[in-house]
Amino acid sequence: MVLENDEAPFGEGLVRALFAAHEAPPVLWLDRTGVCRRVNDSFLAWLDLGWDAVEGQPLTALTSPVAQELATVLAASRAEGGNGRFGLITRPAAWGVDERFLYSVSCVPTSDAAGQVTGTLVVLQENADPRRVVDHMTHRDRLVTAILDAAVDAIILTDHTGNVLAINRAGRAMFGYEEGELMGQPLTALIPGEELDPEADGAGREGAVRQSQGQRRNGSVFPIRYSLGRGQVGEETVHVAILRDISDRVAAERRVSFLATHDTLTGIYSRGAFFEVCDRSLAPAPDDGNVCAVLFSIDIDQFSDVNEAYGFHAGDITLKTLVGRIGEVLPDTAIVGRIAADEFAALLHVPDPEAARFFGDRLHDRLTAAMFVDHNWLRLRVSIGEAVFDPTVSHS
Repeated sequence: MVLENDEAPFGEGLVRALFAAHEAPPVLWLDRTGVCRRVNDSFLAWLDLGWDAVEGQPLTALTSPVAQELATVLAASRAEGGNGRFGLITRPAAWGVDERFLYSVSCVPTSDAAGQVTGTLVVLQENADPRRVVDHMTHRDRLVTAILDAAVDAIILTDHTGNVLAINRAGRAMFGYEEGELMGQPLTALIPGEELDPEADGAGREGAVRQSQGQRRNGSVFPIRYSLGRGQVGEETVHVAILRDISDRVAAERRVSFLATHDTLTGIYSRGAFFEVCDRSLAPAPDDGNVCAVLFSIDIDQFSDVNEAYGFHAGDITLKTLVGRIGEVLPDTAIVGRIAADEFAALLHVPDPEAARFFGDRLHDRLTAAMFVDHNWLRLRVSIGEAVFDPTVSHS
């Protein structure tokens, strides 16, 4: 059924056919005052109203939420001087569904034989392309854009294959990209080696928080936590990844773990941690070709004199210098700890007792050599005890 109004200037056969076609898209004609003068059946179905409720009424006066949203789109289109615009709309409840989808609006002015504008022909066409929908939601809808860009976490939308459709401001800043650079790129460009498709591992992964490594545009990596979600846009699946940079938290955790086992001044093992590491190193005996374990006990004689003569600052510098010299003499595999204020210990494995004596002599010479500390030359007296365990020698 075609609903007509005798005052509507539609004499052309093409236009009449457009209104009469059963499968035609929703079509509406508004007169110059914005009043509804003619619609087709498809448009009435969108409005979920009868012709009696539409005839002679402006869109803003209609009770249909579709009409209200359409009036907003048309007003924005006129204000921008364009003849077309995209917008989101809610299907009427009478359709038995509750979803939003993208549609295009074409606005074409009509005129009479004298060239005077008589009204506007409006044609609506649904667009089910999920990329267009996501583009609209993230770039055209100001409310959605404001919400996404206000988030402190990175929010990334992908299609069902894992290619990026949109990324918010925090995400671009986190990974170092400009707007638009990531469009169509695989999400693995940001999280290498990670399969972020929730369907790949089953629904149980969806919403779970995971930890991985993110990769910035410059190639640097950083720790992230992320969760996954998914939704339907028409018949297409859209995935959402929410990511957070946890570099500060990971650094803090590492710092706390380090301080729990290391001396804060020198950075070597603390007393308790040193003995724990030694226990693990000695049992079972390492299978590295070395047969002897050597424990050096290093005591700085009358170290209190340094603090009293030059101050605690100079004393701290002296201790750190000594630890540096121990590291210069002993191999990298040696375990070094501070077991008292002015006492240190070191454990290492050597091939034979002769190697143990070699390291002991070098260590004593290096630690007793003069050092320049806080504008003063110091020469320390150091006592070194040495305990060697040689499994080739009977200890019965």
